[in-house]
Amino acid sequence: MLRGHSDSRSPRAAAVRAVGNRGGAQAARFGRRVLEFFLLAAGGLLITASAHADDVRLQLKWKHGFHFAGYYAAVAKGYYHEEGLEVELAEAQPGMDAVAGVVSGRANYGIGSSSLLLARGAGKPVVALAAIFQHSPLVLAMRRSGEAVSANDLAGKRVMIEPFADELFAYLGREGVARDRMDVVPHDFDVRSLIDGKVDAMSIYASNETDVLDKAGFDYQILSPAAAGIDFYSDVLFTSDRELREHPDRVRRFRAASLRGWQYALNHPDEMIDLILSRHPGGGSREHLAYEANALKDLIRPNLIEPGHMNPVRWQDIAAVYTQSGALPKDFSLDGFLYAPEQEADLDRLYFLLGVAFISISLVGGLALYIHTINRRLKRSVADLESARRALEDEKKKLLASEERLTAFAEELGLQNSILKLLQDSVALPEVLRTLTHSVESLHPEMVCSILIFSESDRTLFTGAAPGLPDFFSEAVNGLPAADGVGSCGTAAFRDELVVVENIAEHPYWEPFREIAARAGVQACWSQPIHSSDHKLLGTFAIYHRRPTRPSESDLALIRHFSWLAGIAIENSRSSERIRLNEEQLRFVLEAAELGYWDWDIKAGTIVRNERWATMLGYTREEMGEQAFMPTFLVHPDDVAKVQRSIDDVLAGRSAAHQIEYRMLHKDGKVRWILDHGNVTQRDVQGRPARMCGTHIDITERKLAEERTRQLAFFDPLTGLPNRRLLSDRLRQIFSANARHLRYSALMLLDLDNFKPLNDRYGHAAGDQLLVELARRLQSCIRAEDTAARLGGDEFVVVINELGDTEVRARQQAMAVAEKIRSALAENYLLLVSEAGGEREIAHRCSTSIGLTLFAGTGNDEKTIVNHADRAMYQAKQAGKNAIRIHEPEPVEGARGGAV
Repeated sequence: MLRGHSDSRSPRAAAVRAVGNRGGAQAARFGRRVLEFFLLAAGGLLITASAHADDVRLQLKWKHGFHFAGYYAAVAKGYYHEEGLEVELAEAQPGMDAVAGVVSGRANYGIGSSSLLLARGAGKPVVALAAIFQHSPLVLAMRRSGEAVSANDLAGKRVMIEPFADELFAYLGREGVARDRMDVVPHDFDVRSLIDGKVDAMSIYASNETDVLDKAGFDYQILSPAAAGIDFYSDVLFTSDRELREHPDRVRRFRAASLRGWQYALNHPDEMIDLILSRHPGGGSREHLAYEANALKDLIRPNLIEPGHMNPVRWQDIAAVYTQSGALPKDFSLDGFLYAPEQEADLDRLYFLLGVAFISISLVGGLALYIHTINRRLKRSVADLESARRALEDEKKKLLASEERLTAFAEELGLQNSILKLLQDSVALPEVLRTLTHSVESLHPEMVCSILIFSESDRTLFTGAAPGLPDFFSEAVNGLPAADGVGSCGTAAFRDELVVVENIAEHPYWEPFREIAARAGVQACWSQPIHSSDHKLLGTFAIYHRRPTRPSESDLALIRHFSWLAGIAIENSRSSERIRLNEEQLRFVLEAAELGYWDWDIKAGTIVRNERWATMLGYTREEMGEQAFMPTFLVHPDDVAKVQRSIDDVLAGRSAAHQIEYRMLHKDGKVRWILDHGNVTQRDVQGRPARMCGTHIDITERKLAEERTRQLAFFDPLTGLPNRRLLSDRLRQIFSANARHLRYSALMLLDLDNFKPLNDRYGHAAGDQLLVELARRLQSCIRAEDTAARLGGDEFVVVINELGDTEVRARQQAMAVAEKIRSALAENYLLLVSEAGGEREIAHRCSTSIGLTLFAGTGNDEKTIVNHADRAMYQAKQAGKNAIRIHEPEPVEGARGGAV
């Protein structure tokens, strides 16, 4: 375990020395035990300390949950008991100050945050024993408003920030959001306040409260101090100066047992969840505790860092952040704040001398000789242990170096993931680059970074991010030519290779910029070109130092890695900008052409549609809401199946494109005809369609025009009945069906008996009224599969299809329909006519003469059938009108039931 030290030498070296003392301590304990054995054997005169177990109190920082699993494990597994401790775990309440409890003596130990530094700076004698969380879970959660937000969006908003959350205020201060720019309200420790809109943002623990937000379906965005390079320790085990001074051994035993408990808890999360549910209920459901256990792994990093590890350099960086925010004085020292176990004295010789003296008094010479022999063996064992201790110290030094490398790797990996997360959240490029450079400077305080972006049009470099450099320096290099010998960055861009200037004051590349470099306090600059994925120059990534410096191999690897990250950010931004411009151009073209368009992400199951798509159906995009995610949204129910079939054919590869005409429902309840055309624009790695895009065109007017044309071509414009052309087409279909099935059909020719006098007296308007009403009555007398047509004037035709399969039955059915028609048409017609005095309603009687003919089998044609009906109709006229006559044709060969 690495621990800090408070002497005047290097904290890192002190940590190494503290580790190495374990070998000597083991030797001393071994010697003590051997001596006690012989003293007891000599007469039991050596009295060993045998006091009852120490009662100590650990003040938790919050209510029970998996975040205290290590302490539960230390109790349950007996680790505290083995160290002679009886530990009470005291649950905290909202607003409770663990520091005050420990300093006052109400508790011996407590759990706090990195704000312990502020307590120490305020004169409170606290000592950090172990940092359980290597990264703080404390973040700000803010309601997502559709676009990515930043800390600056909190200005003027209601924000809940819990007590002792100083790292959040340091983060907000670094982002330029002072406390007085927000409406900070007391924290009620209930995320429902954020969900219900009582506040705009609140501090939460990302390790467990995000689970509550997710389950509530709340759409939120996290603002993390890590995005600004502020990465603090959390859940720090601490005690007081008095406890350490009066009970140093108890502090050591308590710390060792606690860390042992954490190691067990992290390796057995399911067992810990069972333990919490049975002994410490109230921490949430099993599912919630499992969520928290998984989240804590990312905060504790047990696979990379030993639980409890504290890096003195990192504590110094945390103190520097507080100093920058004005929370700590500039001369603040970590002396006495970081715990370091006192070296146990090598008491072997003392024990030996006391033992020999005691035994020489109480035992005979033979026993003394025996003791002397054993002691010689003990000395050899101690010498062996000392040699092993030195070897262990060497190994610890190597492990320290390896751990530092692993820690650096983990921190850089965390930075990489943070940058990639910003890109995923579509954060603006300046913010991403500023976060990147600032984070590198936080990880490596000796470095100052800048990113210059290359403009290919004029081959110059302009400032992308340089938060650690003065404004005058950034302004001086903004617009730097990409030319040979022009500073480190201009040369690197021109040569497209790494340029290392170890001493700016002596290097010719920097001659024009030496004065501003001296004013900025930088004396070395290494610049690495930034490339796109196809190796095009995007800019330069530069690392400055405050003194002349030559890069090591690890430095070169670092600058290559971070220039690669910067390249991803710049290329992603430019690609996003190109896509945005293309989308705007496409949107302009589509809107100008009055086209609706849609973009269907098949995997996500979402569809994006433009405003025109909504307005053509009478809606706004807001009125559509979330309903518009289905491909068949607002499609007429009768057309849904064919639309879905067309889409399925494209997805299954049976069709190259989706092109179909169908009806959609307008907001006013009417139907609009749509021409829909779509194509697959993206496929996944298996070649399956992943995205489809297409356009909607409103073709309702075209459809109506087609329908009007069809009406004019096939229907009588006055009555709406089929005309002669459509009648001929239907007769041909009936002839064909009768030939296959040998069925009977009938054709009636109708001529009005008293129509001409009406026209002569009242005009064609009255006659037209009668004809329209006559058409209505005709259609009410026949079936849907039958046809009533107007030949012209006052002549009508009725075709009765699918009559009986014998002549007699067919004749009976046809005559029944004819009689029904004759009777319906003979009733008075109420007509509105115009006269000199105005309009009035008259009753006009207009009977009809009907000629009927039956036909079946083959050999029929329209002309013959109509002629037969015509002759029969004249027979009806000659019989006195208002009558029905049936034509008696020659026998038709092959018809069932004989000749007709």
